Amino acid sequence: MLKQRKKEVQRRRMKLEQEKKVIAREIRDTAFKLYNAATVELDVKKILSELRTAKTELDADIKQVTF
Repeated sequence: MLKQRKKEVQRRRMKLEQEKKVIAREIRDTAFKLYNAATVELDVKKILSELRTAKTELDADIKQVTF
């Protein structure tokens, strides 16, 4: 009876360890995806800023040519 109980407890522990590894992997994957998304967002903001600057400069050049 005691041996059987020990085996059950050991099986549960192994199952919980496996679940813990799966959850840890999911957390790492999610953190990596969030990091990538944040990096992309920063890149997009930088590109938009550069485009706005270029548009402003282009508008100024057009005004100089037309006047």
